[in-house]
Amino acid sequence: MRGRPKGSIIRNRICQILHRKGFSYGYEIYNIYKNVFGQVSMKSIYYHLKQGVKTGEVQLVKVRKELGNYTWGDQTERTYYTLGPQAIRVSEKIPEMEKREMEFDWTKVMEKELKIIEKKIKRKMSDIEKQKILNKIDSLIHFCTFKKMSRDYLTLFKKAKNNLCDTHTP
Repeated sequence: MRGRPKGSIIRNRICQILHRKGFSYGYEIYNIYKNVFGQVSMKSIYYHLKQGVKTGEVQLVKVRKELGNYTWGDQTERTYYTLGPQAIRVSEKIPEMEKREMEFDWTKVMEKELKIIEKKIKRKMSDIEKQKILNKIDSLIHFCTFKKMSRDYLTLFKKAKNNLCDTHTP
């Protein structure tokens, strides 16, 4: 065979992440990739997402504007992706992800996120900051459900969400 081989290790790993998460946006995929597989550039992740859409391995789900306090303004546009019809089937997937994911301790990450959220809830905040924290909590609840983590984390995040809504209503 002449020329470059079809496929890509990075794209296969992105497909594995999407298989496990169901759907996600570029930056979240980048963070998971870094934690599970090691160093990769954000530019490379976005390139392979774009190529994956072209090849049918990845499918664009939706583009959603989300409020938050970002360095560039008060909102961002997130493009959500899922597995496409041409993605490598589960039986053909690379076993690296399971091995490395088992080594990664998600409970430490959840505890850290919970502490950050609890600290932010105690201080006064704008509506945009509140919406950003609510988006983060919803994302963490979804992640805990996806990872089948201890119900304790789900309960704690839901409690934090209720506290945020109770303490910051006009």
